[in-house]
Amino acid sequence: MRETQQSINEWVEVTFGPVGSHLRVATRANQEMAELLHALSANDRAKAADETADVMIVLLRLAERLHFDLLAHLEHPYDLGNPLESAASANKQLASLIAFLSLSTAPPDPEHVVDIASTLMRLGSQCGCNIFAEIDNKMTINRNRVWELDGTGCGHHRERRAS
Repeated sequence: MRETQQSINEWVEVTFGPVGSHLRVATRANQEMAELLHALSANDRAKAADETADVMIVLLRLAERLHFDLLAHLEHPYDLGNPLESAASANKQLASLIAFLSLSTAPPDPEHVVDIASTLMRLGSQCGCNIFAEIDNKMTINRNRVWELDGTGCGHHRERRAS
């Protein structure tokens, strides 16, 4: 299945329920960003590609809340370089967005979200993956997981025990 912003957000709403704020979504993206940085620091590019998809999925949720189509604003990556440098840049952009959201009641400029996602697309290329295929793969996994809700419109998957 080729995932879209709409298909992802329909699943998110049914699975986790409504989220209370843009800030909560951005901090959830930050949790996924930490996992991405951890994978890159361990030089695990396959895991980094998977974690990049996680961050993108959360950014698609934020874009939906901001009423714009994030995927329509993304272009193919242009710069191949150091993936850790790209991840650090995306992390800095995300931190800036979180700071804005924590200090303001106004919605963020959608371009902030586009900038983060564009940097993550570049990172995906640097890791040798197609980010859209990674998102599709991750959503297949997510749709088959058991989720533990945290009451804020987010949650974490439970690990399945070996039989």
